[in-house]
Amino acid sequence: MRLLLPMKTCSRCKNAKDETEFYVYSEKDPHKTGALHARCKRCQHDARSEHRKRNPKQASEAARRSKIKRLFGITVEEYEAMLSKQCGACAICKRPSPDGRRLHIDHDHSTGLVRGLLCHDCNRGLGIFKDSHVILKAAVKYLTIAEQRRGKKMEFERE
Repeated sequence: MRLLLPMKTCSRCKNAKDETEFYVYSEKDPHKTGALHARCKRCQHDARSEHRKRNPKQASEAARRSKIKRLFGITVEEYEAMLSKQCGACAICKRPSPDGRRLHIDHDHSTGLVRGLLCHDCNRGLGIFKDSHVILKAAVKYLTIAEQRRGKKMEFERE
């Protein structure tokens, strides 16, 4: 004997489908929490795709807002405020992004807290040095010693 699942009719395609074919509203909308969307999942997906095609700039900006909030816990307005506070430049090298792209959001990987905005090169540099001030200090020491020795023979070099 087959169990009959509750059915609902999609407002877009007009097909009667199992309720599992409809998204459930989340706690974001307290008046609708637990209620089913009017469109089935397939129609909802198709409508979103059509909207993105008709409004590519709006869709791109919405995706950016969502990504920044999801990954870093900040809003685009908070990003813009940080950018303004940094005078539109990288927090490390103090230059604007050389390729004209947006600055990267730098964050502490252990806590998730945002530290500032960095150009591509500085962001990669921190990553290569594993965000370690110990390794960075050793690199500074290494470069300082090398600069002091410039033009002098190194101990391992033959005459």
